[in-house]
Amino acid sequence: MLHAAAMLAGIFLIAVLASVSAALPAPIAVAGAIAAACVLWAARFGGIWRGYSRLPAMLGVMGAQLAAACAGALRVVRLAAGARVRVRSSLLKLKPRFSSAPERTLYAAALSMSAGRIVVESDQEGVLAHLLNEPLADEAAFHGLEARVRRALGVKAQRS
Repeated sequence: MLHAAAMLAGIFLIAVLASVSAALPAPIAVAGAIAAACVLWAARFGGIWRGYSRLPAMLGVMGAQLAAACAGALRVVRLAAGARVRVRSSLLKLKPRFSSAPERTLYAAALSMSAGRIVVESDQEGVLAHLLNEPLADEAAFHGLEARVRRALGVKAQRS
């Protein structure tokens, strides 16, 4: 994903510099058209993961995670301010069933947006997350997040 973004930005920059020196009337529009043509070319010939077309739906998942993160952060602050909770951090290995690296990466990013959680490592076997407060970890929330990411990306569940 970063390679595609770098390619797009690089092509755009090169086209802007080339068109400015040629004194074209709309160098930004020309550069944008060239960059878009390159992206369409890559999409047509298999250079772009098919899930990128689903990224706008993923923004909805990330927005919901952001709202949940803010609510969770406020809950943790309230509990800590009232000294009603003892923080017990832990590491948790989750095994989401995604077949490709971009899908696992998007799941890890969504998981990291949750209050009190950060993904430490992500590989083919699963995701290692650091939990700030283990008693507040909810297994159903992890499965719900996986299902929302799956729906947003249009991915069917794999059988174990």
